[in-house]
Amino acid sequence: MAVDGSSQPPSAVPSSRAVLRREPYRLLFPLGALLAWAGVLPWLFFALRLRGVYEPVNDLLAYRSFLHPLAELDGFLGCFAVGVLFTALRPAPAAWQVAVAALAPVASAACAAVGHWELGQAAWLLLLAVCVEFTWRRLQRPLSNALLWIPLAFAMGAGGAILAEVAAQLGDQWFWVHETGRDLVMQGLFTGLAVGAARALRGDDRVHPALHLVAGALFVASFWVGRRFGQHLGFALRAAITIWLAQPLRPRWEFGPRNRRRSFAHVALCMLAAGNAWVAVAPQIRRAGLHVIFLGCFTALLLATLFPPAGEKAAFPLRKLAWAGGLVALAMVGRVMVELDPTWFHLWMGVSAAAFLAATVACVRVPVTLSREGSRDFVSS
Repeated sequence: MAVDGSSQPPSAVPSSRAVLRREPYRLLFPLGALLAWAGVLPWLFFALRLRGVYEPVNDLLAYRSFLHPLAELDGFLGCFAVGVLFTALRPAPAAWQVAVAALAPVASAACAAVGHWELGQAAWLLLLAVCVEFTWRRLQRPLSNALLWIPLAFAMGAGGAILAEVAAQLGDQWFWVHETGRDLVMQGLFTGLAVGAARALRGDDRVHPALHLVAGALFVASFWVGRRFGQHLGFALRAAITIWLAQPLRPRWEFGPRNRRRSFAHVALCMLAAGNAWVAVAPQIRRAGLHVIFLGCFTALLLATLFPPAGEKAAFPLRKLAWAGGLVALAMVGRVMVELDPTWFHLWMGVSAAAFLAATVACVRVPVTLSREGSRDFVSS
């Protein structure tokens, strides 16, 4: 009998810190859900016409506050992505790495809420650097050439935040530079991470590294093109690049239920391309295309990371995962309909917000119990 009254010796009783190191998703999934509620719940109140509830926080709903997009991107999407990564790969992360993963999204959302989103990106980029170092040591060799998009994503995020901060200090004549920096953070960072992860998970990347570098340089240049010559041209260039990246290279490429991981990774790349093409064709409903990118691409990518390699048994309940993915897909459809059918604005906004918030609850209830033995194949083809 142990001193504390348990039937196990003290060394056999896992501490909470040890549990969070071994299964960080237990902390990061609920945290991501809370940040998602902070960013989306006011919109649900708005859709329900509960003026007395949402008016006190009306400034947080304003486009320039950035609470909503950063609470979703850095908060919800970031926490769930890092939670899966830190849980699936072994050896487990250090306690300080888990602490950074928990604090950085909160710092980003807090800075966005008070109007200094550029400063919050410093914490988010620190987390990204921690994730890159953590993953690099655990990846199987040879590495996918598409992983070059990960440092490119870091460069777009850091460069965009610096551009936006400097331009904000220089006056209104530099506003277009500020907006270019904002787009690099909001769209460029996400796209770089999504492309690198999706093509590595798809496992068919034999493109020469130089071609990835050229495509990346053109992708970065597209943000300047969009601001100087019209956003439809910038998105058209991004659409062309992402359509090329979405093409499978193997002559007999496997797509279907026998290999859900590759299939959903491919769907993620297709959603990325579709969202960019949408804005290129219909820039007047730009936000609909952006939600196809963020919600559609990320949902498929998250499913791809959670599905096991072909031939292996899933280590989590697929039914719960299907519910979560389906609800996010419904949220995407509702948000697109807000732009396509503004007559029923409040209805579609309510459907989108309610479905998304329900999805966060469903995601929290999905256990990521990947074994140490199975995790070695997490990023293999």
